[in-house]
Order: sequence, then structure tokens, then C-alpha cells
Amino acid sequence: MNRLWRSVVGLIALVVVLVISTVSPSASSLAAPAKNQDPIGDLASCVRSTGVLEALFLFDTSGSLVDTDPKNRRIVAANAALTALADLAGSGKSSPISVDVRLAQFSVDYVPAAEWQSLNENSLASVRESVANVAARNDGIDTDFTNALSGARNDLAERSSRVRGNDGEPPCQALFLFTDGKFDVEARVGRLANAPGTPKAYAPDIPANSRENALQIIDAGKDALCRVGGIADAARIDDVTVIAIALSGKISDEDQQFLASVATGTSGATSCGDPAKARGAYFAAGDLGALISAFNNAASSIAGGTLVPGSETVTVCGGQSCPEGGRTFTVSAAMSRVTALVDIGRAEGSVFLRAPDGTTASLTSERADARLTGAVITSRWFDSAVSSVNIQFTDHESSLGEWTVTLVAPVGGATGRIQLFAYTDLSAQLASDPDLRSGQQSAFTVRIIGDGSDAVRRLAGSKSVVSISASDPSTKQPITIPLTANAGTWSGTWLVPKDWTASETVLSTRLEIVTSAGLAFEPVITRTPVKVQKPASYPQVSPSSLRLGTVDGKGQAKGSITVTGGTQPGCIAFGDVTYSAVPSSSQPLTFESPLKPGDCLAIAPRSTQEIPVSFKLSKSMNGPVRATLPVIVSSDAD
Repeated sequence: MNRLWRSVVGLIALVVVLVISTVSPSASSLAAPAKNQDPIGDLASCVRSTGVLEALFLFDTSGSLVDTDPKNRRIVAANAALTALADLAGSGKSSPISVDVRLAQFSVDYVPAAEWQSLNENSLASVRESVANVAARNDGIDTDFTNALSGARNDLAERSSRVRGNDGEPPCQALFLFTDGKFDVEARVGRLANAPGTPKAYAPDIPANSRENALQIIDAGKDALCRVGGIADAARIDDVTVIAIALSGKISDEDQQFLASVATGTSGATSCGDPAKARGAYFAAGDLGALISAFNNAASSIAGGTLVPGSETVTVCGGQSCPEGGRTFTVSAAMSRVTALVDIGRAEGSVFLRAPDGTTASLTSERADARLTGAVITSRWFDSAVSSVNIQFTDHESSLGEWTVTLVAPVGGATGRIQLFAYTDLSAQLASDPDLRSGQQSAFTVRIIGDGSDAVRRLAGSKSVVSISASDPSTKQPITIPLTANAGTWSGTWLVPKDWTASETVLSTRLEIVTSAGLAFEPVITRTPVKVQKPASYPQVSPSSLRLGTVDGKGQAKGSITVTGGTQPGCIAFGDVTYSAVPSSSQPLTFESPLKPGDCLAIAPRSTQEIPVSFKLSKSMNGPVRATLPVIVSSDAD
């Protein structure tokens, strides 16, 4: 497993990843993973594999929003994102996807504003009401990103400890962080003399009684957030994808670089934490119209959408459809649906659709739904001018061809936006989990699946590539495995290296599609954790990771490792424990087991033994811990 068992607030939780080898693991086998070059694509793949997304929407409620967003367009933007995620929850007919959301706000501190709730078509309206209550606030004093990220990280950790995905995997998690400003702490003087929020936990000895001290507090907050091993890195180790969305029109380049580095690790000359661990994205919106597109872009990408290239800006037509007010896209059989986020601009209007056979429909907030040849169209209006239009293809043959989306208002000439995302429900999947053993050859088959029985036929007319790779969870380095195509399936074999040290691998299937019109879908990647066992002559160790639960204050986290003898006599030994995530600058944990480092416990053939392990805490901590325990097995067959 390469994810943590997260803690609840005030408690410590610990997971031990076992690295099982026939020799002591090298330093390279425990190296940090390379920086993820496509964090949102990776998150989309995670959601597809685990079937669960936990999304936390965190809103800046600082007073500057009175000026930067007087009409609360950030509410429209957030609702566009929530709609895209609700569509994700309803899109997986063959593999249902669960999406849970929580709303929170920050100023001087992190404040949850609603309970976690399931997001789907039925609950979307109530979630949107909650967004209106939370995002509209603009009375905050500070803009404290350190407290915001720290609180959000703990909240997501607690949630992860309660929720499981497919095969017991931890859920995929995303933090949507919205702000309109820079890191700021107001001096508690004059009318703010008795304002709450100080002293800060990260600067307990600095009173905020002058602007000079407030600047020192900001520096301390940035250090706590961005030092290597700090709060930003802790969220990354927790596998939280941070998506920062900034209404950037009045934010300096320097402050934008800081915000971007919190999410992505580095921006310009600014870095935050260890860039190699970063797993996030930054969207800068120079105006309120762009803000709506930025929110939708992030959520639609997580939902597996591919942004259709082309200018999003159009000139709204007056009275009737016109060429300058529309965008076209070509539907292929590989597409399952297309979404259009439309912003008509300053006036109430309609969305005009034309199908390839010439049939048309006009959508308004009062006439929101329609049917055209081969498709069911549903629109959700966030106000009189902004809507998300979902075009679901029900007949892949009759919907083929060029479609047009056009914006129309009683008086034309306004600047509008049409943002298009195309989706496919096709993916490459393992037909079954292979039996992987180090030093042995394993065979497997990959097939194309989709919501229907004609999945392979729907690739006709498009260029498609199917591939598969394996990776060591500790290094994340991919190993490409050659495949041979045969009548709609792909087969391959993999000789697992004899010196393979990890107790499992992740087999990643990848489907790349380019339509006849030239649209290159984002690669559809499905990751499947598969256990890697030693040859039958060796003792077998399980599980691949130990989730040792939570400990309140000082105490002991206990568990056990099960060892089953192979066909030949053997033995098992422990190496030195290493820690990759500890919520403390010092090391308060002590590993204990009857099997001492350096000893090799004899394991008789076909026998079973339980080896107790525990981690003793010498002081109270708050947050998750991740440790790696090398397990060295040997066999007389060597």
C-alpha cells in the first residue's frame, strides 16, 4: 500500500509498509517518488481505481472579497465545480463512483462549515444551498494559509480513517482552496485590539500588537507551511491533491508564486516544501468570468474530462443563432458525453444546440432539458446567465458528427464563454489479477470495457494505444511491459525481478485515444495494486502493510505480522525502521518486537507464526505516521 492510515484530531495513527526482500533493501529502494507531472490526471486515475473521491472545498472569507467579488460570483464558480463532480458520481454505470464533499472556510483559522455529505444528482441542490451560505462570507480578518492547510489536512486525515474504497484502499482526496489575496495577518491594534485569532500556534511567542510583529508572524507561518517536512509536505505525503484557485486580479506576482508553490511545490523562484513530493495544481483567474472557468476546469479534469481545444470566448448573438456566438465539436463513437459550461455574460439568455442531423434545441433556465438525435441534454443553471450543459450520448452511431453550441440573448454583443469537455467511458482493464512472484514469469490479459457491450467496436475510426506498466510503490518508477493485440484483447508476460523488494506492485493499464477529428483524450489510466510474493520455497509474509489504528496521547500502537512457511525451511529477519511521515520535528516513536534486528527467526515448512510488533510513543502528537519496516526472508533452497 502506498497510502497512509490517517489520524483523527488529537490522536496519532500509524501505518507500517513492509518491504519484503531476500537481501537488505538498498537506499534506492526507499527513495522518495519522483515529482508527479500530471497531478490532476493522477487524481482522476485514483478515483477510477478506488471508486471514491473525498473533496474538501475551503473558502477564503477575508474582508477584501467585498471589493474583489461584490456579486459573489465565486458561489457560481464553486457550483460549477460541484456539478462536474456530481456528474462524475453518476457516470460510472459499470464501476460506480462515490463522491463526498465538505465545505469549510478560513480567515484566522480553519473552520468546518458543513458535515461531509454524499454528492450526486439528488443531493446537488442542498449542497449548492450550503455553498451559498459559506462562500458568501466576507468578514474575515486574516488570510492565514498555514492554519487553513493544517486544519484541512487533519480534517481529510480523519475522514480517510473512516472511508474505504475498492479492495479496502484509502479514498482519493482533493482540497479545493479558493482565495483572493496573499498571506496576511492583521495587527491587533485599534478596533482590532480584542480580535480573536492570536497568538498563532506556529508563533506562540510573538504578540500581534504591531504591524512589525504581524509581519514576523507571517514569516513564521510561511516557514511552518513550507519548510521541508512542514505542513505542505505532510499533506502531500497524505496523498492530498491541493488545487489552489486564486482570483488573481489584485494579487502581486510574488504572492501568486507563493500560492502556486503551496500547491505545486515550486513557482518561479519560490518553493514550498519538497517539490519532489508535490501533487497539486494552481489556477489563476484574472477576472470573475475566468474564475468560473477555472473552477470548472479543475473539477471536470478530475472527473476524467478532456478540455476541447479552442478559444472559449465568443460574442453573444442577438435574438437568434449566429456563427460568432458558437463553438463546434465533433462527436466520435468513443465519446460518452460532452459538457459545456456557458456564460452568456451580462444578460439573461439561452443556449442553442444543433445536432449533426440538423435538429435543434434551445435551453433556458425555464426549459432546462431536451432530447436530440442520439443524445439526452440536461442543463443546470446557476443564475440567469451561467449554466452547465450535459450532453449524454445514448446512441453512439446516430450522434456521430459535428455539433454546435451557441449563446443567444435578446440584445447581442456581450462577451460570453463556452468551455467544452469531452468524456469517454472506455478504459483498459486487467481481465483478472495475475499471480506475481519474484523471479518468476507471470501472464495476464487486458481488455477494453465501457458502459455497453460494444466497447472495442467503439474504438473504430479512432487511433488507440493500450499499454501496461508495473511500478515499485517505494520508488514509483514504471516498468513497461510489452503487449500483443489479439481480437480485441491484449496479452503480455512479466518476469518479476528476483531481487524485487516491495510486497506489492501497482499494475497501471493505459488507454490512449485520438479521434478521427484529432481530439486527443487525456489518457485513461487504471491502477490495480497486486501482491508480489516470493517463490513457493520462501516464507510468505502478510499483510503488505499494517494499519495500527489510533493512539490517544502517549501509548502504544500494536499489531502483528503473519509468516507462513514455504516448501523449504527458511527464516525471517527485520531491518531498521525508517519514517517518512511524522508530525513532529523530533522522533518520539520506538519500534518494539520479540524479533530483534539482526536475528533470523526459523520458519518451518508450511507452518504459521504471528510476530507481534508495536510502536511506543514517548510524547503526544497529532497526525498520521508512516513507517517502512524492511522484512528479509531466506530459504534453504538458495
